[in-house]
Amino acid sequence: MLSEDSEIPIYGLDKELAEKQAAKYDPEREKQAREYIEAVTGEKFPLQSFQESLKDGVLLCKLMNKIMPETPIKISPSKMPFKQVSQSCQT
Repeated sequence: MLSEDSEIPIYGLDKELAEKQAAKYDPEREKQAREYIEAVTGEKFPLQSFQESLKDGVLLCKLMNKIMPETPIKISPSKMPFKQVSQSCQT
């Protein structure tokens, strides 16, 4: 099995965990979630990859702002991983 981001093979426990995660992944549910998010936010996903589009938290914050406009979430896009993680925690 190869890692998702590159052509580097993965082995052992990492391989088992990757296979377990892949077995749980449902492309149809991804499609439904993508359609829902696009319908509510009025925006298309910025990237083809579902995970990469949600990784920085910006689209999720926009979704939350549409669902709960009474408690807006501050959106501050960043490419730095620690900022991306905290994006989903700001109110």
